[in-house]
Amino acid sequence: MLYAKISDRLISSGDMEADRLEKLLTDDVEELRKTVHRLTQELIKPCRHCVSISPHPDDDNPISCVKFTNPSSPLLVSADICLHCGDYKSPLSD
Repeated sequence: MLYAKISDRLISSGDMEADRLEKLLTDDVEELRKTVHRLTQELIKPCRHCVSISPHPDDDNPISCVKFTNPSSPLLVSADICLHCGDYKSPLSD
């Protein structure tokens, strides 16, 4: 949202630097997405239900989870669902 407001303001102002600044903002947003994805991977790594995590930060459901299924057919879940479950906090308890 903030990115959109800044971008619109730069473009509408006719500033010669608008394209360059928009590129910098886009690059910063992409780096933040990658960092959040990497941190999420580290945070949920100890979970015994997490079978795999997609290396792609753009995936909507990057986590293969077997909490409610058998290991041969994991469910793909979002990071929000995985973090909300909280089983990553105590991987050794049932």
